[in-house]
Amino acid sequence: MYYNYLWLREDSTPYYAGKGTGNRAYIPHNRRANVVLYPPPFKDRIVIYPAESEAYAFEVEKFLIWFYGRKDLGTGCLRNMSAGGEKPPRPTPEAIEKMRISKTGQKHSAESIAKMRGCQNALGHAVSAEAREKIRAAKTGVPSKCKGQKRTAETRAKMSASHMGKSNNCLGRKASAESKAKMRAAKLGRVLSPETKARMSASQKRRREREKSRL
Repeated sequence: MYYNYLWLREDSTPYYAGKGTGNRAYIPHNRRANVVLYPPPFKDRIVIYPAESEAYAFEVEKFLIWFYGRKDLGTGCLRNMSAGGEKPPRPTPEAIEKMRISKTGQKHSAESIAKMRGCQNALGHAVSAEAREKIRAAKTGVPSKCKGQKRTAETRAKMSASHMGKSNNCLGRKASAESKAKMRAAKLGRVLSPETKARMSASQKRRREREKSRL
């Protein structure tokens, strides 16, 4: 089933409009290199609109982005980076079967094979002695990424900053009945100390504040 969805801020204004199927509305989106957009921390801030088809869902996506506007263009409140509806509808099972039949037994020409063999990314491509020397020289003195390597304070600070504000990547993921039973058994009868409860409360408050600052 295809659908459209809106991700809402705490003040109920939308910050992302999309189209999807399955658990698409509940997982982080990789928009471009090193930029990830996260869903709201609570499901009641995710609005779902069922669509009668994928083509219809694309049209609704374009309408929602046009209606609410984009922050990057200064026209509205959404963090979408496009007008929506870019991807064509998925091919039907009949079309997939036709493509499969058309490619069955297909052979590459000698010219195509020669081009693929000459590609630098091809399997078995031999690196020249000059290229190997350049790679060796570039890596000389670079510390190994092996276990036990100590990171500098600056590196640790950068890693901490890059992860700050990121929500759980498992948001919306359904646990199996067996996993639920194990988690229930592990927590059964567990009593949290006042100190632990205070730390958990403070952690949730900081997470909500980070969420506000990112939207």
